[in-house]
Amino acid sequence: MTRIGIDATSLSTTGKGVSTYQHNLIKHLAKQDEQTEYFIFLNGENQFPELPASPNFTYVEVSSLNTIVLEQYHMPRWFSKYKLDLLHTTTDRLPLLSNSRIVVCLFEIPDYRIEAGKHHASLYKRLTDTWTSRVFPLSMQKAAFIITSSKSTMNDLVERYNVAPDKMEVIHLAPADVFTPAESPEEIQDIRREYGAEEGYILHFSTSDQIGRASCRERV
Repeated sequence: MTRIGIDATSLSTTGKGVSTYQHNLIKHLAKQDEQTEYFIFLNGENQFPELPASPNFTYVEVSSLNTIVLEQYHMPRWFSKYKLDLLHTTTDRLPLLSNSRIVVCLFEIPDYRIEAGKHHASLYKRLTDTWTSRVFPLSMQKAAFIITSSKSTMNDLVERYNVAPDKMEVIHLAPADVFTPAESPEEIQDIRREYGAEEGYILHFSTSDQIGRASCRERV
């Protein structure tokens, strides 16, 4: 039986986009795949949403560690300890001294968030951003395969980091189950009135934290 690891260390009940992606990935894999043995790695200090109790799923809680230590030291150990054939992760910094097969799901290249947050970054954040800038190009070359959530991110990888297009695929992220099409034009109008958007609206996906606001201001 194939043994696949899922890095879900960002998963928590208060998590944002990456956490939501990891949660839905786990839920839908449990519905569709009973043949693969999955090892789900969770941050033991987080509070988790409800997770499927599938017989082919093993949940492993790891201690909350510095992310660089987790990526560079513990990830390679997961392969040997759990006999993994493959690891799926959303980090953009892979273990440099390991040749293990790792699939990266990338939402964007780190350049944009580093640039947007550099004016109010702490010393620790500046140091980790410098490390990310150094490690990211090597990580993209070491990845066994890269999933991007948009064509734009794939183009960035090709044009800025010379990543071969044949080791990438664009897979658009599906909506969660809570999102469904409106059942009638009347329902759409009711929602427009509720939000004062009868004349139209702009749909913008962003967090409410400082980096999100800074990014919005700079790009506008």
